[in-house]
Amino acid sequence: MGSNQADISFLSNIARAAVGLGAAATALSSTLYTVDGGQRAVLFDRFRGILDSTVGEGTHFLIPWVQKQYIFDIRTRPHTFSSISGTKDLQMVTSVFVVGEVEQTKVLCRACDVDARDWREDKLKKKL
Repeated sequence: MGSNQADISFLSNIARAAVGLGAAATALSSTLYTVDGGQRAVLFDRFRGILDSTVGEGTHFLIPWVQKQYIFDIRTRPHTFSSISGTKDLQMVTSVFVVGEVEQTKVLCRACDVDARDWREDKLKKKL
């Protein structure tokens, strides 16, 4: 009878340890985020707003429920614009423009203020 009580006590201790390790792993995973190569992150803090500096590549810490990361792709991409126009002899001509640009990481914080989803397209439309 004593052996049965010892087994139950041992299993309950293992269950407590497993629940504790699971809670610790969940808490740790919610405080870490990874910024891949060719990306930058902007942090939003509930008390200070959008922080002025960007975060580079690597694994970084944040405070859960207080800070939120917005990850942007800053690799150079070609953008293609096409236009169809007519000539004097009534022929249609298609002009294609390819624009490649290097992103400036300083403007990411301001881009996050507006709308983080289509900030590239809006910026290109304003330039053209």
